[in-house]
Amino acid sequence: MAALESAVVVYLRALFYGERMELFPLQPLSEHLLWVELTRELATLLMLLSVGVMLGKNRWSRMGYFLAAFGIWDIFYYVFLYVFLQWPESIVSWDILFLIPLPWFGPVLAPCLVSVLFILFGIICSLHEDKGDALRIRFEEWTGMILGTLTMLYTFMEESLHLLFSGKINSADPMILREMAEYIPQDFSWGIFTCGILLFAGGVFVYYRRIRLSHLVLY
Repeated sequence: MAALESAVVVYLRALFYGERMELFPLQPLSEHLLWVELTRELATLLMLLSVGVMLGKNRWSRMGYFLAAFGIWDIFYYVFLYVFLQWPESIVSWDILFLIPLPWFGPVLAPCLVSVLFILFGIICSLHEDKGDALRIRFEEWTGMILGTLTMLYTFMEESLHLLFSGKINSADPMILREMAEYIPQDFSWGIFTCGILLFAGGVFVYYRRIRLSHLVLY
């Protein structure tokens, strides 16, 4: 799946950027192609979700397998992209990450770090799926993970949210990328992103410790 996704991006780059390696400023898609791209993104998520549904024995382990598959796919997407295009040129090269519900932007390193967390969390859920009720995520654990996720999402969509709230773009406009055609990313909010990583990792750590303790009690 990672190789397939990167191959699609190779074709898109060739069609819209030619030999140019830099993504910014953006080359806007037509409305028709933009809807095709959004459909492709949704289809990718559904395929990854199907991995969790097929492998997991309960909803928590299914979520774990899904997140692990997502993380592995995302990291190897960049591996294959480098094999095919010799891009990204570095781990801090900027990329457009996603389009739903607003365009996401960030250095390649950032989504890869998130993917590592997803893989670790997914492994915890999948390896302990026999725990049953003990595998259920508690409120304090959810709190750290959700706050961390929202914080990281904010850093990825920071520019899109700024333009949205300033009235310069309309989230309902399918041509939102055309309105952002002049956008060239400068600085990534690494401090805020790190806080998000730590919040999510903290929630995962508390969850893992509880699961381990339940294992010791059983045995």
